[in-house]
Amino acid sequence: MKAHEEELRRGLLPLAQAFDDWRDGKISSGELTEIIHEFHQGSARDLFVRYNRGVLTANVAHAVASGILSRSDVPEEALEYLEGLITFYGEEAGGTAKKA
Repeated sequence: MKAHEEELRRGLLPLAQAFDDWRDGKISSGELTEIIHEFHQGSARDLFVRYNRGVLTANVAHAVASGILSRSDVPEEALEYLEGLITFYGEEAGGTAKKA
């Protein structure tokens, strides 16, 4: 749940900025509605599918490898179990997840 919450938080930051811009008169209501729609149909939907229908172990390993979760957020036993997947996702991203 920590990973899902953090990814949602990161995804909502641009939306929060769009609401600020709308309140300040920098964008119209129509533009704001389009931004909300794009978020809902895009990243919000992708995150919902990943975290509600995906494989939990893969989600946690990906979150650690990509820096969404720190290793200290995951119990040591789980890290040991997930180490191969964490390495895989880290290499897939072009680097390796740091052990700390």
